[in-house]
Amino acid sequence: MNQNALHPQAAWLNGIVVALAIREGLTQVIPHLTTAAHDFNWATELQIARVFLFLITIIRFYLGSILYFDAVHVREETAKEYVRKSYGLDFLVGLLHFIMFFAWATTISDVGHRELPSTLSHFETVGAAILLFDLVWLAVNARYDTPRAILPWTIINVVTVLICVAIIFVPYGVDAVFREQLSIAVVGTIGLIDISGTLKETNLIAEWIAFAFPPKKAAGTAAGDSR
Repeated sequence: MNQNALHPQAAWLNGIVVALAIREGLTQVIPHLTTAAHDFNWATELQIARVFLFLITIIRFYLGSILYFDAVHVREETAKEYVRKSYGLDFLVGLLHFIMFFAWATTISDVGHRELPSTLSHFETVGAAILLFDLVWLAVNARYDTPRAILPWTIINVVTVLICVAIIFVPYGVDAVFREQLSIAVVGTIGLIDISGTLKETNLIAEWIAFAFPPKKAAGTAAGDSR
């Protein structure tokens, strides 16, 4: 498969899905804000927080996908490091992921419905599925050389979900809406840090993981040798 010839059209298709998802997300909120008689209350505040998180997350994943395809499939100096890989598989998984974002966008305005006994909103449930979808991407690439490029994002997204699980399910005296708002703040902050690193061409996530899990020294290295 000639990735260099196919990639512009594939990226264009992903861009169309992303644009439709963003449009759906904005139409869930903006009409409420532009209605003169609208009462600005907790529901409106939650919708605004949700749409900001949605935009941060979809931009983060879209920029990440551009970097991934460039490094693994397109740019010759880095693509040669990944001998076993599948452009078609990565494209289909990515397309499905962005379609999930469209589904997520449709839940932004639904602030009243929560599943019992978990009290999770549809927005929270679909958002968690989007963050954990990297596990699927990692699994279907297990027989290729590409998991090492996918793993940094997978780790940070799984950790993010675990933090949100603790916020939402650990018992303390606040309601479900406040728990969701706190989770939105956590996920949004991580997303902004990742976007900042992407725009500065620094993989902050990979650097954090390398710092947390430094490579082991060779067995023959002397204990006092710092080389």
